[in-house]
Amino acid sequence: MSYTDQDVRDGRRLMNDGRDNRLVIGDKLLSVAPPGRDDAFDRFCDEISLNPRTARQYQHTARMCTPPVRQDVADSGVHVSYSALREGARLAPSGKPYDEGYRTLRTLLAEARESGAGRVSVTQYKRALGIGPGLQDLLDPSAETSVADYLRALSEGDPAQRDKVLRELVEEDDAFRNAVKAAMDDKRRRDREGRIEGPGQRPTKAQAR
Repeated sequence: MSYTDQDVRDGRRLMNDGRDNRLVIGDKLLSVAPPGRDDAFDRFCDEISLNPRTARQYQHTARMCTPPVRQDVADSGVHVSYSALREGARLAPSGKPYDEGYRTLRTLLAEARESGAGRVSVTQYKRALGIGPGLQDLLDPSAETSVADYLRALSEGDPAQRDKVLRELVEEDDAFRNAVKAAMDDKRRRDREGRIEGPGQRPTKAQAR
């Protein structure tokens, strides 16, 4: 079964509604628990059943995506997802957003209107910003590009650019990096235990003692 142009329009409208709702949630988080009020932030997230990590992304994106930017996106008639806005707000190693003031996005919106394009995709936007996928994207099992594929492609390119991208991947989120490291350490530990026990074997009580 295929889909129609109307299905695409309906889907984009729903995605835009989801984008706007996430920004409004971010606004609410900023108003009830401004940065620095971690105690209030965590309690509020618990009250509304929102993961604190996701909530901080909403809060940060809402702060970076100011009302004039939101109005420009709405007036453009071009489909832009919340994921795209999140990428523009993401902090580079310099400590500044990758697209401060969303200047690059505004340029892409103007180009899309002139060419008659209906959307600005996340991939297109990140390419214009000169950034690669984040760690979460690469580790997503459903992602088109795996970590191995991405690193292989980097190794064939300019060494300076490769080192820059790898540094950004590692530095972009300390908490996430630590979680990945812990998972990898746990896997290595289980692999070692499996080799010691042998396939399908468990230590006997005597061996355990």
